[in-house]
Amino acid sequence: MGIWDVITIVGVFGVFLYGLIMLCKSLKTHGSVKSFVKKYFQEQIVDGSVDIALGMIKKDILTSARLVKNMLENANPAFKKKDMKLINRICETSSKIETIHKSVVPFLIKISRTERDQDGFKKSINYLYIENKLEAIGTIINKSLMTMAKKMAVLDLSFSEQSSKELAELHEKVVLNVNKMIAALKEENIELAKEIIENYSDIDEKKYQHLYIERLNERVEDSLETSGIHLDVINYYARINNDIAYIAKRIIWMVKKVPQTMHNCQALQSFAGGVR
Repeated sequence: MGIWDVITIVGVFGVFLYGLIMLCKSLKTHGSVKSFVKKYFQEQIVDGSVDIALGMIKKDILTSARLVKNMLENANPAFKKKDMKLINRICETSSKIETIHKSVVPFLIKISRTERDQDGFKKSINYLYIENKLEAIGTIINKSLMTMAKKMAVLDLSFSEQSSKELAELHEKVVLNVNKMIAALKEENIELAKEIIENYSDIDEKKYQHLYIERLNERVEDSLETSGIHLDVINYYARINNDIAYIAKRIIWMVKKVPQTMHNCQALQSFAGGVR
């Protein structure tokens, strides 16, 4: 091997090493790129091993769920602190959820259309429903809750002490259900998923609505400017909780044994679409 051959090899290796370093820096700096890279690994795996592909997709979905949890946990503090940096950080998290959503959904659709194994099909179709709901929750927090939080920050509006207390109670109940949902999905735990559904009505959004309206009628509320926002926040927390309960139902259907009559994937798909 001549000196020029050695120089060429060293040069090629240097270019490769530089590209690898830049890729690693990109992954560290831009969290959304990670799912984009992982997508190409999945493309190679889907045709070869559905189980491996579904395992990777589950990890991505759990990442989406944890990002949703982070957004939701910070939602109530965003209203209280009127901190634009926190509000913007919550909105930025939503874009990461959207990146994961765009990455995993095409593979789930591909698997659900081609997989003939009942377990593989059942997981793919339910993961698809679950991922769609997680993306929807992220959108509610980003487009609805944080829009109102920005308004309150810009106009320097605040909830009354009693309103803040009630909203914090409601928020805590929904966050608790999100934590249970993540654990149920990770462990594929039917009992925990059932617990979410059984406790679904415990957030009792109508009670919080009535309490607030009573204070308005008695003119106890500090500011009428926040009345619409207060009622909307209750409504959005209730919608998020409804989506969490739906995910819990999907987890139950995914894990439980398939009825004997469901002998093909077409019948399974019809049955899966009926879960409400």
